[in-house]
Amino acid sequence: MEYIFERSPKLEKISFQCNGWLPSFLEDQFTIASIRCHSLKNIEIDVYSYNFCYSDIECIGRLFPNLEKFRLEKDHNFGWTNEIARNMGGLFELQLKMSNIVADDLRTILDGCPKFQFLGVVTNSTTFLLDDDVKERLKRLQGYEIYNIFEWQKQRLKRLPCVFTNMEEAKIVRMRFILVIKLL
Repeated sequence: MEYIFERSPKLEKISFQCNGWLPSFLEDQFTIASIRCHSLKNIEIDVYSYNFCYSDIECIGRLFPNLEKFRLEKDHNFGWTNEIARNMGGLFELQLKMSNIVADDLRTILDGCPKFQFLGVVTNSTTFLLDDDVKERLKRLQGYEIYNIFEWQKQRLKRLPCVFTNMEEAKIVRMRFILVIKLL
């Protein structure tokens, strides 16, 4: 990656899929990219079984103060939206794919990112309800897409002609349903 960063000063986008990397690797690579790639405005991170920390968000925000687009795919949201709002205030576009995002998380991002114009959220939350304030604020953006997979699954399962002899059968069908959604 260092080789690419050294020879690509006009690089505008990087995409990482983290799977068991050491935390120092990610920070080292982002540091090199921030020095060599002055046109970098778009970062995408898919985090799988990696100890991605709040300090990583702080690091990205510090190294790329002019970052315009950020995408984070992580299994759970435990304060990530707060860190994004606190450290990436210049974002123009944000895409999040993680479970348990709630309306307050969207409010935090809208408050922390004044230049914000586009939002994409895919979540799997049993408590995802947008209040009127958040709905009105989202309408002011140039564009947004929010998908609550949990609600979609619930509606879809209601329409299926299901006859289960026990709850284990129902769980197996639900697991297959989630797998199909993740593959899409």
